[in-house]
Order: sequence, then C-alpha cells, then structure tokens
Amino acid sequence: MSLIFNVLPFVFLFSSYYNVWVEKTRCAWAETADLKMVAYHDTEYGVRREGLNECFEVVCLEAFQAGLSWRTILHKREAFREVFFGFEPARVAAMTDDDVLRLCEAD
Repeated sequence: MSLIFNVLPFVFLFSSYYNVWVEKTRCAWAETADLKMVAYHDTEYGVRREGLNECFEVVCLEAFQAGLSWRTILHKREAFREVFFGFEPARVAAMTDDDVLRLCEAD
C-alpha cells in the first residue's frame, strides 16, 4: 500500500506532460485536411528507406515532382507504381521505347 502512495505523486506530476509526449508535431505543410499528406508525413517523411525498390521509388517520385506539388505526386503514386512495375529497377530498365511512348500517350 505504501508503494502506491510513494508512486502516486509522480503519476500526477508526469500526467500533465503526457500529452506532450504522445502528440505528434507536424511540419506546417502537413497541417492539412488532405489525409494522404498527413499519413505520408506521419509514416514516411524522414523515415530511412532500406529496400532497393523503396529507394528507387523515392528517387523517381522526386524527379516527377519537379515543377509539381508533392501533393500531386502523392495522389498519383499508385498510378506510378502500376506503370513502373512497383518501381522494380530491373523491370523499368527493361522498358522499351514503345513502352515509354505508350505511357506518354496515356491519360
């Protein structure tokens, strides 16, 4: 019983700081109603990529982003994954000129 009385003051002391510990702090660009942007910020932004496909995807998406907003790229990411074979470098490297022309003509 005395253990509870010894620990209880610390619980109250630190409970006021609890919200500071668990709340996420977001960058200004992620403070938006766009759930894809928020999810990207909270789960991917600043996270180290380990796999070859993941790294290749980031490099490709950054290249596509030139002149566009990241929001635009993020909303089209699934389409990019589909046409670039899940960003498998060997499969993308094996694309022919006809494949590239087909993609350029697609909507």
